[in-house]
Amino acid sequence: MEDFPKGLYVLRVGDYNTEDSDVEEEQFTVERMHFHEEFGQGGHLNNDIALIRIKKKSNQGIRFGSHVQPICLPSPSTEYVAGMNCTIAGCGSPGQPGAGLGV
Repeated sequence: MEDFPKGLYVLRVGDYNTEDSDVEEEQFTVERMHFHEEFGQGGHLNNDIALIRIKKKSNQGIRFGSHVQPICLPSPSTEYVAGMNCTIAGCGSPGQPGAGLGV
């Protein structure tokens, strides 16, 4: 995301079927992007994460519903043990392993 201006991005939530409009589907633009302070340091795509603040529409942000929910992050004190299940979500570059939204 750092290579392109924030105005080029459209963020879509609640989009289950990309060919049809879904009941909870909304689109937003980017207000601000915050990149990890150690992005790119170390290995390839190390710390490849950013926080995005959306621009509100009509003074309202994302509306949560049955198909649109906030992410649930673990507490900083969470201990991870070998074999623990986890869920990973994100986007990739087209043509790359794991590309597209996944959970």
